[in-house]
Amino acid sequence: MSKQKAPKVVADSLVWVEQALVEFGIAGLSLRSLIEFLKNALKNSNAAVRTSATKALVTVKLFAGSCE
Repeated sequence: MSKQKAPKVVADSLVWVEQALVEFGIAGLSLRSLIEFLKNALKNSNAAVRTSATKALVTVKLFAGSCE
């Protein structure tokens, strides 16, 4: 997904990631890689991509909890 240039494809992919997190949780995921990917999506110039990345990060936070 990180090589995609079309904002619609990236935004839809991030929505899918967020929905998969809600349905299946974070068990078995490499959180570090996922968070790095989402951080890069937050730098995208398209607002829909940034919004989808933010929603996915919030979902990760709900499952992962505090890092303290």
